[in-house]
Amino acid sequence: MVALALDIGETRIGIAVSSRDGKMAMPVKVLPAAEVTGMAKTFRYLVEDYEPDILVSGRPLTMAGEPGPQAERVAAVAQKIADELDLPLEFERSQHYLQMDLLLRLHHHLRLDQRLDRY
Repeated sequence: MVALALDIGETRIGIAVSSRDGKMAMPVKVLPAAEVTGMAKTFRYLVEDYEPDILVSGRPLTMAGEPGPQAERVAAVAQKIADELDLPLEFERSQHYLQMDLLLRLHHHLRLDQRLDRY
């Protein structure tokens, strides 16, 4: 299962992709947010090249650890992209945890489609 991971910002969106076995993730590109949300050719070609099975997005939290207005905006953008691509969407707890989550999955021998919260 290939995951396309997005680090959604107001101006730019960072894009990473996992290996098919879910054990590695690598950064791919940073594109202007308007190109990604507008499904520009640069983003569509990238999606066609990697053929993702799932879209993963971080969910930023406030300093108190709660979702705030930024989390709502990111969730709305991620959902719009997932709908346009006809991909399932999974949110991670925070942008900072995306890399840690991948490392924990590797340690526990979990695939990207398995829930980490059980372990």
